[in-house]
Amino acid sequence: MNRTLRATAAAAALMVGLAAGSTASAQVTEAEQNAEIEALKEAIQNLQIKLKGLEAQQAAQAEAQADKSDEPRIKVGPGLSISKGRNSVALTGRLHWDVGIYPSDKFESENFDTGTNLRRGRLGVKGKSGGFSYNLTIDVGGSADDNSEAEIDEAAIYYSPSKMIKIGFGKMKIPVTFEESTSSNDISFIERSLPVDMFTDKTLGPKAVNAQIWVYGTQSLIEAAIHSNGDTKTYGIDGGAEDMGFTVRAVYAPIKTETSALHLGGWMDRSGGPVGDARWGYRTELNVADYKLLYGDKENSDLDAMVHYGLELAYLNGPFWAQAEYIKGTFEKSSGPDVEADGYYVQAGYMIGGAKRYNMKKGAWSGPKVKNPFPGGGPGVIELAARYSVMDFGTDTSTPSHYGKQSNVTLGLNWYLDGNTRVMFNTIRVGLDEATSGTYGEDDSVTDDFWVHGVRWQYKW
Repeated sequence: MNRTLRATAAAAALMVGLAAGSTASAQVTEAEQNAEIEALKEAIQNLQIKLKGLEAQQAAQAEAQADKSDEPRIKVGPGLSISKGRNSVALTGRLHWDVGIYPSDKFESENFDTGTNLRRGRLGVKGKSGGFSYNLTIDVGGSADDNSEAEIDEAAIYYSPSKMIKIGFGKMKIPVTFEESTSSNDISFIERSLPVDMFTDKTLGPKAVNAQIWVYGTQSLIEAAIHSNGDTKTYGIDGGAEDMGFTVRAVYAPIKTETSALHLGGWMDRSGGPVGDARWGYRTELNVADYKLLYGDKENSDLDAMVHYGLELAYLNGPFWAQAEYIKGTFEKSSGPDVEADGYYVQAGYMIGGAKRYNMKKGAWSGPKVKNPFPGGGPGVIELAARYSVMDFGTDTSTPSHYGKQSNVTLGLNWYLDGNTRVMFNTIRVGLDEATSGTYGEDDSVTDDFWVHGVRWQYKW
């Protein structure tokens, strides 16, 4: 606009010269020339006044727009978020409500009954200001044997000096496994796989007080953490020092596009001893009944350290996805042989109406975008998935509290109604091998396969 008005003024000035030349050639009187010049000067002056007015009006509009953009943006439902410039705060949460159907003729003397469980009932607040951010989450859900008392699930502060680096301190996940790096809102089965939960739950956190650093690349991720051991809530228990550990995870994605990815990763953790109550064990990929079919542990008195490591592989091609992990753990003892175990899983799935997404910031999956929600005229997104998982404590009967093998086959059907709601159906074929007294409790004769069924209703915000 300013350029146009200045061009108009210049054209008017040029007209003065042309008019003067034209009148001179026509031998007009000097009085007529002066009159024309004065008229043109007056026109130019009027244009300059108009130009200043338009410039002032433009500046006022820009100022008003700036004031408008500086107003807080409030988004309500689901949840609540408020943002202003580089500052933001949001209420977050998730509800995972499970139903488990177990065989009535197995483990009658144990807690292996059909029932329900509020697996996760979390409410949190997260925010950021400049390069700093924070996350505080309270959880009233939990495992089948918990009393559903509210406790701090995560409480951490982060700082990002650049787009490539982030550091954090507080209670948060340590960098172990591909499945643990994927949010429980986005995993494709009701529970994570048998070896992941057996190795990482409690013994390795997976959430613990730690100091952590993330180094981001276009196709790579490196994570490292110094952490307390286990699900620690206090320091210096009984006057003793807090047991500490070190974890590192490296990820490389040679293929990474919006619709495809190839993930290669690995991690290692070493935790110093003595480590109290260290053990491996978990429920049968469904956290409703409390009884643990396979339970491996060690003698607490002579444990020097725990060492765990794992390898990760994942692939995404449009609606198809697949992933696999191998994990090995060792309890290093000061006397006698070390205690070892390993496990692996392979799983794959296919989505109808959507696709998983690969998140390079986590080195893990994110859930699909539901473009046609139900209700609302669309069917949502349907996911079909299958998994085979194995946990092996070995066959050394000289350690009666630590041997045996379990292998599960799980079929899953997930319905994403919209971006916040999901219903999950799992049916699990449980296989027990080499069962003996001490491995499976009182029911040492149970070595045959049996079925367990689960349903989850999930809502997140």
